[in-house]
Amino acid sequence: MKKFIVVLGLLSVVAFLAAACGKLSESNVELYDEVEYVEVLYSFFPRSLADMVEQSDYIVVGRLMQDTEFIPEGVYKGIPYERTTVTSMEVVEVIKGDLKRGEIIKLSEPYHIEDRILFVKGNYLPSIVGQDYYFFLIKPVDETGDRPEIWSDNHLPTGREYGRYLVPSERNRSNLEAYSREELSLGENRIDLYMRIYQEVVEAYME
Repeated sequence: MKKFIVVLGLLSVVAFLAAACGKLSESNVELYDEVEYVEVLYSFFPRSLADMVEQSDYIVVGRLMQDTEFIPEGVYKGIPYERTTVTSMEVVEVIKGDLKRGEIIKLSEPYHIEDRILFVKGNYLPSIVGQDYYFFLIKPVDETGDRPEIWSDNHLPTGREYGRYLVPSERNRSNLEAYSREELSLGENRIDLYMRIYQEVVEAYME
């Protein structure tokens, strides 16, 4: 499978605009009363864990911190970008890529909150601060394949919700269906494919 390129015009992350960001509180989950789903096109749709590994620049266990910021939509050098949510994340374990354990990186998540409404892109609900997740991440690059220096600290989940999986407890690792959608930070769309890949992730990376 040919590695896909995240086109600059579709990028939803702009860390350099941090000064213009709206600060969110420590628990994003408590900041909304309603959920609206935004129709989006997936530039990559996985069929298996192997697809995720091939398409991802990094695979890590990550833990989100409490500094979430909302990036408003706008235009940079004539190129539009979408609203998104950026949070610092501690790298707990490195499975693929040149990140280091203990390193703090920026994660751009495909949702935003406005007027107590959560706008979800795909099926990706906010991650839980302090929780460990397996993250499959890509570097944002432009149409030429270059990674703009201004975005060098940002990382995007591969395939939106398919790029994030809760690290299960020992009790539930053999019964992932025991987790609710809320516990997995997933929306109302179908999750059968997601759960199949989740099972592959657990079998591959949990000892």
